[in-house]
Amino acid sequence: MPSSSHPTTAAPVSPKPLHPVARWLLVCSGTVLAGLGIIGVFVPGLPTTPFVLIAALCYLRSSERMLQWLISHRRLGPHLNTFLETRAIPLRLKLTGLLLGWTFLGGAALFVAESLFAKLLLLSLGLAKTVAILLIKTAPSRP
Repeated sequence: MPSSSHPTTAAPVSPKPLHPVARWLLVCSGTVLAGLGIIGVFVPGLPTTPFVLIAALCYLRSSERMLQWLISHRRLGPHLNTFLETRAIPLRLKLTGLLLGWTFLGGAALFVAESLFAKLLLLSLGLAKTVAILLIKTAPSRP
């Protein structure tokens, strides 16, 4: 019986090298997003996790050095590593993000914003943050 000329395993496909401008844009975008993620650690209404995850995707295609910096970051690294390993976020982190986000965004909408537009914008941001957090799988609790 003749042997098949097709290999049994496919060789990994490496992505095409990026154009220098595309690489620069990804590094800049990743840096802005990582910066927003770091600000989000201190400003509860600003979501940290989505910014950090998208920054990691930008760095994945453009800069191994920046990706390693992000993964080894003291504050952002542990959450990013958990997500990369499990594709999920711990329940405690989800609940903390939702509680703090709604406390500050809801408080700002009720007590600070004067126009209806500003109130609706703040509540829309809170709703978008809630949907984003709830769409991400919850990590199993550790023993």
